[in-house]
Amino acid sequence: MSHPLTGFHFTANWGDMDLGFTSVTGLDQHLDVIEYREGSSPSLTPRKIPGLMRSSPVILRRGIVVGRADVSEWIRTVRVGTIERRDMQVSLLNEDHDPSVVWMLRNAWPARLLGPDLNSMKSQVAFETLEVVHEGLTVQFSDR
Repeated sequence: MSHPLTGFHFTANWGDMDLGFTSVTGLDQHLDVIEYREGSSPSLTPRKIPGLMRSSPVILRRGIVVGRADVSEWIRTVRVGTIERRDMQVSLLNEDHDPSVVWMLRNAWPARLLGPDLNSMKSQVAFETLEVVHEGLTVQFSDR
């Protein structure tokens, strides 16, 4: 009997660089819905036609570690008119640590980097949050 995969065993990477993130959200896509109706149509409801495919920004969170500035270095490459675009992958892993589902983001680039919430009265990890926009999301499922 098969069972669903857990959502806490995953990797995120671009190129050969595996990145350790605590959470990833925004792996979604949807179609715009275009409504159309001719004035002479006897129907009181419009037809629905698929429009452009849209994707949300992908939000990646991780604890700040000294000496690991890969994300801030990437966002520093963004200049007016030039953006370092990277293909990214987020892989949901099975019990053998092999990818079972892979979300591939095409031409991704950092749109926002948020620093941590600092509070001297709380015991918590200092998190940074990276918002990545992209030009398309595809999903691949493993045969295993």
